[in-house]
Amino acid sequence: MESKRPERLQQAGRPGAAEPSGHMPPLYTVTEVADYLHVSRSTVYRLIEDGSLRGTRIGQALRFTPDNIRELIALGSVDRGA
Repeated sequence: MESKRPERLQQAGRPGAAEPSGHMPPLYTVTEVADYLHVSRSTVYRLIEDGSLRGTRIGQALRFTPDNIRELIALGSVDRGA
């Protein structure tokens, strides 16, 4: 059974997908980020360790905002002229 959360994650890469004013952005787990990016959880942890992916620790859990995911995607953008 597939989670509906990856649908929410699809908005993370869209410009202008900001939350209405006064609302907190959604927070995603390591597993949700891995599913969205089509990588393993260990890859997500490696991205955190090398500083490519920033997140927030809440207690013992790591959580990520859509902005954290957008920053990672922008970091990996490829310029055809380069």
